[in-house]
Amino acid sequence: MILESNRKATHFKIGELLLNNTNEDKLEENIFEIVNQLNIGTELITEPFYRNKLAKLNLMAGCKAKIATAYSAAVDYLKLGRNLLENSSWEYCYELTLALYEEAAEVAYLSTNFEEMNQLAEEIHSRAKTLLDRIKVYEVEIQAYMAQNQFIEAIQTGLNVLELLDICFPETPNYSDIQTGMERTFANLGQRNPLELKDISVMSDRSKLAALRILNCVCPCAYQAAPQLLPLLVMEQVNLSMKYGNSAISPTGYAMWALILCGIVEDIETGYNFGQLALSLLERFDSKEIQAGTIFVVNADVRHYREHIKETLIPLESAYSIGLETGD
Repeated sequence: MILESNRKATHFKIGELLLNNTNEDKLEENIFEIVNQLNIGTELITEPFYRNKLAKLNLMAGCKAKIATAYSAAVDYLKLGRNLLENSSWEYCYELTLALYEEAAEVAYLSTNFEEMNQLAEEIHSRAKTLLDRIKVYEVEIQAYMAQNQFIEAIQTGLNVLELLDICFPETPNYSDIQTGMERTFANLGQRNPLELKDISVMSDRSKLAALRILNCVCPCAYQAAPQLLPLLVMEQVNLSMKYGNSAISPTGYAMWALILCGIVEDIETGYNFGQLALSLLERFDSKEIQAGTIFVVNADVRHYREHIKETLIPLESAYSIGLETGD
């Protein structure tokens, strides 16, 4: 019953009241109700400070919608958030602008709108200040290539980024490269039980954290298209964690290394212990983004190898008795 000319202002006022009466710790929980009211009256906001404030709220709403797989809604929130920014926002509101474009690029990929994703990625590459500020969009590009079965392009993108981070791999890995990598990895482990790595320091070096994230993205592509490269990628993850500390991404590297140790090296107990290390770190870091994959590798593969070996091995005494009876 409110006059149409007053509706936008009324909705905006409702949004302001909701926002002002919502505790900070409850803001994310109620973000949709608040932002949906405020967004109706965006044209009423002229001051850059308040437009940026609403853009930040739309970023929060977009991220929550993305997590809920409501990608269409996430696209709308993030687009409105970007539209609220001034043309000079890359210069004067850099962190917020970067975050809005990063999330928008990821949601475009998740929505299979690869053309939109590429446009957003190009904007980030041209405006981001540092390599580390571009890591998120590189991850998205690798995942987008993988989603389109372009595994070689995904691998090459990852290797190019890793080279910029001073991590290089041979163009055509061979057995000697893998053997050298294993010797290095076991040397870094030393006499420690893998479970002792649970208590090492937390990784803080941003470039190493970035490298771990890129390695984690490239590994599934290498599994599909470059299996000879996969062990080198996994060992690099493990060595980075052992040398610079554990992170929320470390469990996936430990889990894959456990699989290699059990399935290829046939060092079942060391592999099993690395698998248990991966599971314990999942809980420590609350690593939801890699939780499912890590648990699957450890339980379906690593634990399976160990249990299978236990079931098929004949106890020494039984083997001796059988030998006496058969004369072998």
